Amino acid sequence: MEQMETELKTHLLSAAEAFEKITGDESKVPKVMMPKITELKAAAADFDRFFGYGEDIAIRAMFFMMYQMLSYADRIAESSETKSRLNDFFRRFGPAGITLSMLDMRV
Repeated sequence: MEQMETELKTHLLSAAEAFEKITGDESKVPKVMMPKITELKAAAADFDRFFGYGEDIAIRAMFFMMYQMLSYADRIAESSETKSRLNDFFRRFGPAGITLSMLDMRV
């Protein structure tokens, strides 16, 4: 839990800013990605509800959202910067990254 909290404090804002920049022009976003991006943005706007379930739930939800932002940004931009951010995440959270990837794919 502490590791997730630290990750959010140090990387969430930059991940969110990069994600917003990449998804800002919807004409550049593959149509197949739009439902997931819309779902992610709706969830991100509802943090109060997550904190209502408890801080640990909110941290886990935000961590998953951060992973999704990194993953979606890389799928859209496919740049060395987005790949580096996603690879750094997997270096730090390999097993968790696999689980988050499966959750994102609804496995």
